[in-house]
Amino acid sequence: EMLFPRIYDWTDQQDHVRFYTQWLNKKQVGRDQQTGRIIYDPPITYGDNISWFFSYQMGLMYWRYFMWNFSGRQNDLQGFGNRRDGNWQTGISFIDNQMLGDQSKLPGTLKENKANNKLFLLPFLMGIIGCVYQFIKKKNDWIVTFLLFFFTGIAIGLYLNMPGNQPRERDYAFAGSFYAFTIWIGLAVTALVKLSRETKQVSFNTILFGSILAFAISAFSLVYIGSGAAVILASLMIAAVYAALAAGLPALLKAISSKATNERTVNIGAAVICMLVPILMASQEWDDHDRSRKTLARDTAINYLESCPENAILFCFGDNDTYPLWYAQEVEQIRPDIRIINTSLLGIDWYINQLRYKINKSDSVDVIWRPDQIMGGKFDGLRQYTDERAGNNAFDLYTVMSNLGKQENPEILPVKKFEVPVDTALVRKNGTVSADDTAVPTKMTFTLPDGFNPRKHELIILNIIATNRWKRPICFTSGQVGMGLTEYMRKNGMVYQLTPIPSNGRPNTNWMMEVLMKKFKNGNADKKGIYYDETNRSHLSTPQGVRQAFAELAGDLLSRDRKDEAKSVLLRCEALVPGDNISYGMASRYELHNYTSKLLLQAAYESGATDLAAKISRQLNKDLNEQSDYYASLGDLPKQKLQEVLMQFYRLKEMEQTQGKDYQADAFLNNNLSGNQLGLVQEMIRVFEISINVKQIDAMFKPNTSKDSLNKGPDSNLLNQKPVSDSPKKDSPPKANQ
Repeated sequence: EMLFPRIYDWTDQQDHVRFYTQWLNKKQVGRDQQTGRIIYDPPITYGDNISWFFSYQMGLMYWRYFMWNFSGRQNDLQGFGNRRDGNWQTGISFIDNQMLGDQSKLPGTLKENKANNKLFLLPFLMGIIGCVYQFIKKKNDWIVTFLLFFFTGIAIGLYLNMPGNQPRERDYAFAGSFYAFTIWIGLAVTALVKLSRETKQVSFNTILFGSILAFAISAFSLVYIGSGAAVILASLMIAAVYAALAAGLPALLKAISSKATNERTVNIGAAVICMLVPILMASQEWDDHDRSRKTLARDTAINYLESCPENAILFCFGDNDTYPLWYAQEVEQIRPDIRIINTSLLGIDWYINQLRYKINKSDSVDVIWRPDQIMGGKFDGLRQYTDERAGNNAFDLYTVMSNLGKQENPEILPVKKFEVPVDTALVRKNGTVSADDTAVPTKMTFTLPDGFNPRKHELIILNIIATNRWKRPICFTSGQVGMGLTEYMRKNGMVYQLTPIPSNGRPNTNWMMEVLMKKFKNGNADKKGIYYDETNRSHLSTPQGVRQAFAELAGDLLSRDRKDEAKSVLLRCEALVPGDNISYGMASRYELHNYTSKLLLQAAYESGATDLAAKISRQLNKDLNEQSDYYASLGDLPKQKLQEVLMQFYRLKEMEQTQGKDYQADAFLNNNLSGNQLGLVQEMIRVFEISINVKQIDAMFKPNTSKDSLNKGPDSNLLNQKPVSDSPKKDSPPKANQ
């Protein structure tokens, strides 16, 4: 019903609808009962549709990547349109400050980010010179080059119709168009030589057309940040720089070659000038593209595998988990006893059927349903609709799923509360529960969330749980499993094991001590000079990473009054991922990095590792203060006043949650912060909360700390321990707790 539709997602996969509403300043108010379409307030217009195309699909998801390569990149944080994360830059301060705010105010960890690349627009402007000159002189050749550029870049964006909330940056999808643009950069050498001898009209046209093109591309590249005077002014500045370059370089070549009569001098001069571009690009970008000493992907996979008990079933999510796991197991033959199951493929019949066979040293997996019962799109339209006769009763999971498979076209899941029988003797014998678990129930009961319609891969997970009956350990690479099972997850190193006892992610203490202290690897994070991008850092220093596992284990040991062991754990963590290489204080999306460091800080104080605590506190406070200064620089309020606004917002939100009344907390924030600050409001609030917590922790422990530690304490030799060998034993699952 709409020409050129860009906004479309009936199923709201990956939270796309929320992203649409936030990007377009809309509010989702329900669904049309007849059509099923989402109703927005104010309604989505055709103008919103086109705005989404130019601002998000082209501005953020294509031209931003283009300018990363040929103008410069701010940092490696995934960008969603705010001023801090993953934008393009020029390296020319007066232009960057106009586009993004005062870049000198950025936190030190972002200014020192190895992906902070400044190319000073030179590759971009050289490419414009080559493009325009080819258009003027050889239109047929230009059309061929342009078509290559268009169909490997912009056309891909048109075809994919990219939705919001992408899980990662997608610049690799458009690499072909970036290669095509480099043809024009190369042609700039010829263009400069020719322009030094060209007529005034050709030179003028090159300057005029190129300035218009530079302005247009710059404006398109900035439209995702905003619109209006700031975008126009920054684009005019870039166009002016182009005009100066396009006029100045031929004039320079003319001046050094006796008015371009000395052909050799002109050629050498043009070659030298243009060689500065690849030299600059290599000097700026080599360090954040060098993977020569980084082994983190493989080592993370090893940590996952070594965290699993013997003969485990390991469910993993997405390609970042799966490919390294496949490599470690299939190529290096690490832990072939584990059955790796990728949930992204688990909704496909051929992959489900592969589970019926033994692979490596892992036995087959019973999925209840026959191959003909899972073929094609069967179960894809299943809806949860609880039969009133079910009441609040729990039903045997195996029986329900078995009966569901017998239906010709299953459409309704009639119950949502399930139970799985527990053989208490078996779960104690095979280590599914630990010796500390005094009361083991005879059944595990869980309830699907209201409105949850399980898809085929989730149904297969439930089938495997039902048929397994606690014979094999079932583990997940993430604790956020859903389906009412999250409370039954117990932390086992880097994985979460399903247990019949509600654990809510609580560590399996003795198991984690064995794995973390003896088997964990670090991807060479203890070596200087290795670049770890945002995803890498998340595997090292956020709630899904190495430091978090050590922090949780240390906290658990402290709760059990095992203070010396907690201290040893923390010192081992510092040895594996030193704060000198990856600072404990670092700006990150959602402030997850600093959140983990806050946990380490408290554990270090409580365990008596006071030198380590001082190091964490120093780095953490430095980053939090720098972030606060930066956020204040984006608006008109001084730092102290901004903190007061955030404190008041915090109080209003707390009152809304506790009293169930609307105190207009969001409106209060909107009225007191600038547009630039609102784009980072979640980060600002988290920085504010963590800063308060860190100050409280420091105030609680600093007056009572005594000299410890890093160099003199009995556990200080742990800091000098090297990570375990790069050649782990191939069949060495740690022994389960008895």
